[in-house]
Amino acid sequence: MITSAPALAPSPVTPAGVTSPRLVRVEFLVPACLGGSFADLVAEFMSWVPLPMDLRSDGSLAITVCLEANRCWRYRFLVDGEQWINDFDADEFVDHADGGYISVFKT
Repeated sequence: MITSAPALAPSPVTPAGVTSPRLVRVEFLVPACLGGSFADLVAEFMSWVPLPMDLRSDGSLAITVCLEANRCWRYRFLVDGEQWINDFDADEFVDHADGGYISVFKT
């Protein structure tokens, strides 16, 4: 699940090279029903370097980042270090090199 809002304050994670004053604060969420005990957000806005997600009291995993507005960003979740999953609430899906699909979020 993804939620977004205009960025009012700097996020703990901002993509390298983003200089635009127009940033959007975005929360990426892995629902508790997927059963993961930990997960990483792996996304092109961080050059595909995994970002650890925070475990919430309800069992979901989340991370909030600020992203440049008016862009499309590809991403996936790596759950428990072994299972790649897409975000079923993504704006769209595109083909991935592994033969599957990858999530896309539009800011």
